[in-house]
Amino acid sequence: MRELILIHGRSQQEKDPRELKDTWVRALHDGMTNARLTLDIDDSHIHFPYYGDTLMQLIDGSQTVASIVVKGGKDNVGDAEAQLIAQVVEEVLAAKGITPADVAAAQTVQEAAVKPKGPLNWSWVLTGLRVLNGLGFGTLALELCTRDVYFYVNDPSLAKDINDGVSAAFNNQEAVVVAHSLGTVVGYSVLSEMGEKKGWKVPAFITLGSPLAIRAVNQLLPSIGKPSCVDSWFNGRDPNDTVALYSLAPDHFPDLGIVAKNTIDNRSPNHHGIEEYLGDIDVARWIHSELTK
Repeated sequence: MRELILIHGRSQQEKDPRELKDTWVRALHDGMTNARLTLDIDDSHIHFPYYGDTLMQLIDGSQTVASIVVKGGKDNVGDAEAQLIAQVVEEVLAAKGITPADVAAAQTVQEAAVKPKGPLNWSWVLTGLRVLNGLGFGTLALELCTRDVYFYVNDPSLAKDINDGVSAAFNNQEAVVVAHSLGTVVGYSVLSEMGEKKGWKVPAFITLGSPLAIRAVNQLLPSIGKPSCVDSWFNGRDPNDTVALYSLAPDHFPDLGIVAKNTIDNRSPNHHGIEEYLGDIDVARWIHSELTK
């Protein structure tokens, strides 16, 4: 049987890697049960590279963008990072049919009083985030994932630490890679940059709740294409998962022949939880089929 490599998303700092791995594996087995399948794979063939504490060293995950700006003083959102967040907010608002006029009409006196950040209309960004949250779009995960993506892409030492840890999970065996949220950006980068050089064989790359189709995110990457070491790419998303704003398909992503399911019913509060994604019967079938070939 092939190896299974699981690449987690954000908000995993200060957690026990063994417990996190067990959570993923239990959810995967639940998905197999839902799909009326069984998976007999030894734990030694399931790899869970953990990088949550590496991220925590640079990013205060307890703070939201809004709290950082409104508190003032310890504002550690730089101009470039702020611009990225603004681009993401603008994309989400447009995707949800919310116009600039709608945002302006919803702005409070307190938000209007927030000072611009460089050339950025920061008060508009804060109002946009609040409007989206008020409509139930759960932008907190997106907001924090965006910050993590920014640091991962722009801090070479952070990226090296994370990439080295993830790459250590690979060996000379064929491996099915399942990635979630920020982990899809990490997985994509590692497979693209190292896969061919190291001779990895990845019959399937399975991404869940991925932000890769958000233009503000994928424009940070050198290029977008299927990693040469990957044979097949599968993507699953809940249409209400704001982190996975768009499907990995035209008009928002290159046509890479990705097998997609865009109708997953992820019943976690923000429609983004990994357990619910792994519990989907089609996701379970993808993983089972690719592991047992």
